[in-house]
Amino acid sequence: MKLSVAWKGVLCTLFLFLASCSSKCQNWEVEEISSYYPCYSTVKISLSPIDECFGIELQIVRSRCDTRMYASIFGAPVYPSGCDESKVNMVVTIDDRSYPVLADRFRGGQKFLVPEEISAEIVTALTNGVAVTISVGRYTSEIVPNNFLKCYKALN
Repeated sequence: MKLSVAWKGVLCTLFLFLASCSSKCQNWEVEEISSYYPCYSTVKISLSPIDECFGIELQIVRSRCDTRMYASIFGAPVYPSGCDESKVNMVVTIDDRSYPVLADRFRGGQKFLVPEEISAEIVTALTNGVAVTISVGRYTSEIVPNNFLKCYKALN
């Protein structure tokens, strides 16, 4: 059976449309990183951005010592705030309330340590099924609670 050029174009467009829709579904994922030395083993849960050009990936990493939250971008680096090269301005919005915070900026300007106080607020919101918006420089992402609670339990 031969398909006309028009039908091939329609099928190709439909396939591309369906493929683009399937990639927009965000879910938290768990990754266990094992080491021969237990002190270096970690568990990480993360939510990748829908838009890697202007979005933010959020990670929660538990090691033997502590649990930390990181925000990462995949585009141009974010410049430090003011004179302190190690800090960057971050805005976290939960239930229409905005919290401006200073996050630690790692060398390269693409990864940031979210302060503990606001990390706890983010975890509480996501646990309660409330989405959170995080903005750093020109980057913004809505952090959705899809599958969060199940993955968060894997950290413990």
